[in-house]
Amino acid sequence: MMSSNSRIHFSSLPREIRVGALALSASEALAEEQMQREREGRDEAHRRGFEEAMTYLDGKMLEQRSDFGQLQDNTFRSLAKANETLSRQFSEMVPVIALEVARRIIGDIPADPDRIARLCSETLAEISPGTGDVQVWLAPGDHKLVQGIEAEFSHKYPGIQLHPDPDLTPGDCRVQSRFGVIDGRVATKLANLGRALA
Repeated sequence: MMSSNSRIHFSSLPREIRVGALALSASEALAEEQMQREREGRDEAHRRGFEEAMTYLDGKMLEQRSDFGQLQDNTFRSLAKANETLSRQFSEMVPVIALEVARRIIGDIPADPDRIARLCSETLAEISPGTGDVQVWLAPGDHKLVQGIEAEFSHKYPGIQLHPDPDLTPGDCRVQSRFGVIDGRVATKLANLGRALA
């Protein structure tokens, strides 16, 4: 028996080779070898195609991530700018809304003697007790409600006098003393409130 490592030399191309029970003709052997090379070629082409496709897709993914990052940054900047604008607009509107609410509430409060007396007392509080010759002007309707109230204030402000003023609206009060005029009109108070809120 021949060694499996021995070389066999043929004078011409054999037509058939038998290895044990398996026999292949020379043309079948060549065809088999050709098919093997084609399989290997296809496998190599698939591998290269796969690698090229993955490289291309990786590049596209990086490009899309970059585009998405820029879009996200632009969106956040835009949202921050819109937030600043809305905050500024809201801050500007709050005092206006608050003043309008105050005007409506004050306008809906019915006049009563106690409220008018408190109004006079609050306005007079800005004058030092003992000041004489104090003049208080009220809206005509308010003045009618508190006629005779001077007696309540005369111990602090000797000679105090209350007068109706048709230029004043309900809830308004103006006080004059030798030191000047105190403007207790509702419009003035709301204007002061508006400046404080701004």
